[in-house]
Amino acid sequence: MSQTRYAATRTQVLMLEGEDALTFAHGQFTSDVQALTPGHWQWSGWLDVRGQVLAFFMLARLDDDRLVLVLRGGDAMALAKRLLMYRLRTRVRVHLLEEGTLTDAPALPAFIAQGSPQALTLGRGDFAIAWTEGGTEGGTQWQQRDLADGIPWLHEHARESLLAPALSFERLGAISYRKGCYPGQEVAARIHFRGKHKKHLTQVQGESDINALPTHWQQDGRDIGLLLGALPTPEGWQALVVMRDETAEAAGDQPLPLEAPASVRITRRYGD
Repeated sequence: MSQTRYAATRTQVLMLEGEDALTFAHGQFTSDVQALTPGHWQWSGWLDVRGQVLAFFMLARLDDDRLVLVLRGGDAMALAKRLLMYRLRTRVRVHLLEEGTLTDAPALPAFIAQGSPQALTLGRGDFAIAWTEGGTEGGTQWQQRDLADGIPWLHEHARESLLAPALSFERLGAISYRKGCYPGQEVAARIHFRGKHKKHLTQVQGESDINALPTHWQQDGRDIGLLLGALPTPEGWQALVVMRDETAEAAGDQPLPLEAPASVRITRRYGD
């Protein structure tokens, strides 16, 4: 997939089930999984021991002992194999479902989850996203909404290279600093309480060729931004970039002094 595509209309899903599924997920993922009640979902992620983001996903609890991970980028099979390394004696099974499609769905209250692992609808308030195993292409207005709301899609080139604050985990409620340990928790907590992370999600717009956008954005030979994807607009394109704070602050409402692309302006900045 081109890195200029904001989000995939096809993605993969993992299912965790078993009497220890909730406990296992709570001890591995960044969100407060124990607080998730059946019929609801939350943003969540998985970090490596360095605090780098391995996966970002929508985590739904269908009933007492079944959780579904709708991945926002990444290789589900590789993720499943890596999760199994931590299973040890816990009574949890990890299933990889057939690849499916993400499409627009009728409005559903925020964080309500309805359906089954094969056909799941996730509420976002005045709209919803539907995932269907093996489904066909459908409406993609959810992509524009997600980009406008600063909700990232973790393409392969960005995996294991970004810390949680760079993807706005706290703003999205995808991370808890009060629950027990999980991989990368010590690093994440240290960065959070010291407040020293210097890269954040930034929404930008430009008028150049969307297909020519580089993955790594540079200024004076130094990397200052990582493209997480873009969508076309009538005037050109709009994108989400993880950008250095100093670069964004120096630019203000003026065009970014980039080597490429040209005439890029910041339209919104997001916090941790």
